[in-house]
Amino acid sequence: MTPASSPAPDGSLPTAPELANGASYFRLRMALIDSETEAALDMTRDRYGRTVHAGAAAAARAHRDKAAVEAYATHLAPHAEALLDTARLVLNELPPARHLAGWRSVLDGLAASAAEIRRALDRPTAPGSQAERTQHANLWPHLTAWADHSPIASNLADQRDGQHHKAPLTDEEQQMWTESAQAAQRRGELELTESWYAADGQPITLAYLVEDNDSTVVALRGDPGVPGWQVIGHYAHEYEAGKVLPAATPSPPAPSHRPPQPHPPRARGGLTRARRRRRPAALCSTRPLTLPSTTAVRHHRGLTGNRFQWGLMRAARDDYSELPRSAKY
Repeated sequence: MTPASSPAPDGSLPTAPELANGASYFRLRMALIDSETEAALDMTRDRYGRTVHAGAAAAARAHRDKAAVEAYATHLAPHAEALLDTARLVLNELPPARHLAGWRSVLDGLAASAAEIRRALDRPTAPGSQAERTQHANLWPHLTAWADHSPIASNLADQRDGQHHKAPLTDEEQQMWTESAQAAQRRGELELTESWYAADGQPITLAYLVEDNDSTVVALRGDPGVPGWQVIGHYAHEYEAGKVLPAATPSPPAPSHRPPQPHPPRARGGLTRARRRRRPAALCSTRPLTLPSTTAVRHHRGLTGNRFQWGLMRAARDDYSELPRSAKY
């Protein structure tokens, strides 16, 4: 049904961006499928959240399952095995750390799901038959596993082409820059801008080193709040630093495909007032959800766009009274 995942004709694996793009397109498509399905299922429920049109609900889920299988076949099936192989290669080269066992478990789970999906794609059933609907429904948990956890594999694979950070400073230069940055920190002129954890568990921080009314972007390895950190590089701007510094540690997002929760009973008048308060989707789409941050350090490099996109889509469907406080005006 779909081409098997395989290396390029010259025997080399596809580039990391090629592998990651397929997973990214699949996650985006799954977000849209989930949003469309929830909207269709809402039409099958009464005001108490109970399903009153079972046939329409079953049809909506069947359409969801089929669309998800087609999205996987289009965007991930040609690259899934290569993506996992590349992620494992990078994982095996990382220094020992406690979180690596968890990542291996995630990759093993993705591999098992990919194998199940592959078997189904290789044995298609009659289009439109009950057997096809059953087959697609059985694949749904495996497809959502890939939607939720493929950022782990993608972020690991990204480190292959980016290579591991090689310090551009000699020992003497590193000592000089570190002493200069420590002096600036004591003066209150070391402005921390962004921090994340590298795959080896060490924190990496970007900062502006201010001297004589001039500032330079520097990268620090270690916790800037305790002694022992070092400057590992200086750059013309943050974009240049981001291209050569170690990538952020990926973390698995929370599952985004959950069964809908019934709404509590409301009086008809309360329902009418809630409808008046409902926020138009356009307003929700133009105001991003507030992200957690600290005073000086922003940890947004580890954020997965998957959860952020789904958050925006779900916010457009929720009552204003039920939105989290961080999403309200």
